[in-house]
Amino acid sequence: MMTYTKAGENMKNGRLAFFNLFSFMCVSALNSQIIPFLTQQGISAYAKAGVLGGSALCAFVLALVFGRMADASGELKRVYLIAVVLYCGTVMLAFSVSWGWLQWISLVFAFGVVKQVMSINETWTFLSEPKKFGYYHCMAAIGLVIGSLISGYLAKTSMTAVGIFCAGCGSMAVLISRKLKEKSSKKRKITMRTVTQLMKNREYMVLLGVLFLLMMVGFADQFVVLDKLMELSDERMMITYKFALQSFSEIPFYIALVFLMKKISPMQLLLFASLMSSVKFALYGIASESMHILLISMLQVVTHPIIVVASKMLIAHVTPSELSNTTQIVGFAVYFGLSGFVTPLLAAWLGPIVGSNALLYMFAGLAAVAFVIGLGMKKSGKYDTVNAE
Repeated sequence: MMTYTKAGENMKNGRLAFFNLFSFMCVSALNSQIIPFLTQQGISAYAKAGVLGGSALCAFVLALVFGRMADASGELKRVYLIAVVLYCGTVMLAFSVSWGWLQWISLVFAFGVVKQVMSINETWTFLSEPKKFGYYHCMAAIGLVIGSLISGYLAKTSMTAVGIFCAGCGSMAVLISRKLKEKSSKKRKITMRTVTQLMKNREYMVLLGVLFLLMMVGFADQFVVLDKLMELSDERMMITYKFALQSFSEIPFYIALVFLMKKISPMQLLLFASLMSSVKFALYGIASESMHILLISMLQVVTHPIIVVASKMLIAHVTPSELSNTTQIVGFAVYFGLSGFVTPLLAAWLGPIVGSNALLYMFAGLAAVAFVIGLGMKKSGKYDTVNAE
C-alpha cells in the first residue's frame, strides 16, 4: 500500500514538474521573440510602446475576468485551458499573417494573455505545493531556457515555425494539466463589493505598490536593456542568449528556496531583491559592451525569482484565504500588467530625451525607492509573520 501511494505521489510530482516545463517553453516562444520581431518590422519607439502598453491593459482586463471565473468555479483548470488556447491561437495568427491591423491586434492580445498563462501557472503551482514551489519553478526556468533557445533558432528561418512550436508546447501543457488534481477552493461569487473591500486592504495595496515599482524595473530589463544591447550588437541571437542566461541563472535560487525560507522571511528576501535590482541597473548603465550586459544579466538569480516567490507568499498572508485565486491573479495584473503598460510608454518618452544610460540609472532609482518603502513595511511588523515551514 505504501509503495502504491509513493508511486502515485511521484507520478503527481512528475506531472506538475512537466506542466511547468511545457507551460514556460510555450511562454518563451513569444516573450523571447517579441522585441526582435517588433524591431524587425521597423516600427517607431512609440508604436512599439503602444503594442506593449496595449498588451498590458489587455492583461489587466483578462486578469479581472479570469480571477472572477476561478473563484466562482473554485478551480483553475478550466481558466488555464481558455488562457492557453487564446494565447497559442493569437501567437500563431500574429506570426503567420501580414494583414496589417489583424496581425497587430493579434500580437497585442497574445502578449496580454501570455501574462495570464504565467500567472495562472504560478498560482496553480503555489496553491498546490507551496512548500515545494521552488523545486517546481526550476522546471519553469528550464522551460524558459529551452524554449527561448529553440525559438531563437526557429526565428532565423520562419516566425510561423515559432508559432507552431508555441502551439505544440501549449498543447502538451494542457494535456498534462487535465491529469493534474488541483486543490479546489470553495466556490464564491465575486461581486464589486468584494473587489472594493480588497482594495481597502491597506497592507495588500502597499505591497502591490512596491511590487509595481519592482516590476517596472523588471520590464525595463526586457525593453530598455534590450534596446541598449541591440545598440551594442546587431546580432539577434544576443537577445536569445540573454533570455536563456537569465532563466538559467534563476535555477540555483529555486533549488535553495526551501532552505532559505527556513532562515529568511519573504519580506527580508523582497528587501534584498529590491536592493540588488538597483545595483543591477546601475551596472547596466555603466556597461559598454554587449558581453557586459550578458554577464550583468546573471544577477537575475538575486532579483526576479525572489520577487516571484516573495510576492506569492506575502499576498497570501495579507489577504483572505477564500479569495486566494482572485488576490493572486488580480494582484499579478496590477503589479505586472499595469507596470507593463507604464514602462514602455515611459521609456519611449524619456529615452530620446535623456539617453539609454540615464534611463537605466532612473530605473535603478525606482528599485531603491521600493527598497526604502520595503523598510517601512518590515518595520510595521505586518509582513514578517510568513514563513515556508
